[in-house]
Amino acid sequence: MLKVKSFTFNLFFENTYVVWNQEKEALIIDPGCQSSSEQAMLGDWILAQGLRPIAVLLTHAHLDHIYGNRWAKDKYSIPIFIHKKEEENLKVADSWGASMLMPTANSPKADGYLQE
Repeated sequence: MLKVKSFTFNLFFENTYVVWNQEKEALIIDPGCQSSSEQAMLGDWILAQGLRPIAVLLTHAHLDHIYGNRWAKDKYSIPIFIHKKEEENLKVADSWGASMLMPTANSPKADGYLQE
């Protein structure tokens, strides 16, 4: 049985999800944790539950969904997956955000692709 926990992060009130199984393997979906306090909230919760993140899954590459990509990848040494059609959006997310005076995400590129 899978379990799900949701968090609401950043100025956009973005929803981040952690989904895990009985073996405590977890997926972080759309890590929108922008600030260090949001990152600590997510990381502390994952630690308290004894979870082992194995990947980041992105539903799409809007800035509010990718702010925590670098943090999650670096903290847990896990890959990031996105649908191939969103790859270009991930590459240009910071440029788009900067043009609107939004904080940048500095997201790493995707390590692999999701398929339907």
